[in-house]
Amino acid sequence: LAAVEGVDPKRIAAIGYCFGGRTVLDLARAGSLAGISAAVSFHGILDDGGIASEDMSHPDAPRVLICHGDADPFISAENRAACEEQLRRCKARWDMLVLGGVRHGFTNPAQALNPNPAFGYS
Repeated sequence: LAAVEGVDPKRIAAIGYCFGGRTVLDLARAGSLAGISAAVSFHGILDDGGIASEDMSHPDAPRVLICHGDADPFISAENRAACEEQLRRCKARWDMLVLGGVRHGFTNPAQALNPNPAFGYS
């Protein structure tokens, strides 16, 4: 993508939802090698990742935004804390938006029709 004419390689970001949210976090964990300037995870899988993180404070390492519902039953408090601790330890530039009472899949309008109480559209 960075080689495509008209694309500013310093303005490439990755976003992901659910498992894709975990994937963009893993990409961000590659630090300056990720080739992106930002990673955004929506109701993604949160943990301390299986990929060893480098020092994510490098200016070319991506900024990270995590959007998470605190009523998401798929993410334990321990896994969320592990993710936060890893980001701190690696000196990542990160923010986490925690939405109170919000369940998994909150960005998908189809979740309003899902009878499974683990999911919700907010």
